[in-house]
Formats: sequence, C-alpha cells, structure tokens
Amino acid sequence: MKEQIIQFYAGKLPQAADWLLANNVDYIVWNARDARESPAWEQIKTSIEQHYAWHEFQAAGNGHIGLWVRRRGG
Repeated sequence: MKEQIIQFYAGKLPQAADWLLANNVDYIVWNARDARESPAWEQIKTSIEQHYAWHEFQAAGNGHIGLWVRRRGG
C-alpha cells in the first residue's frame, strides 16, 4: 500500500481512480509539500476528476494546495 501511495502522489499509479475507489478513499489532501515537490498535480487531476472534485485552498503559479473530494450519487 505504501508503494502505491507513493506512486499515486508521483502521478505514476496506473488506474489511480479505480485504486482510490477500491480502497474507499473519500478525500485526497494536496498540501504545500506536495505542490512544491511533485509536478504530478495536473496528471492526477486528469486521471481522477471524473470521480473526485477539486477544492482549491490556494494557488501560486503552477502550485496548487487543496483537497479532492469523492463525488457521490448522480
């Protein structure tokens, strides 16, 4: 599981949305360290946006800080 989490935050986890859903993940935090150290935000967003909504707390340049929340219903 630890290796899969590392791969997810690096934007390298195949079928990331399926993995998150299978593990009942409702929230994904993208903090200042993630924004600073990982250029994978856009790739992750693209791979999970059908199932997770992005809530931005702060943006500076290409860095994003916020939370993805699992979409329900509909």
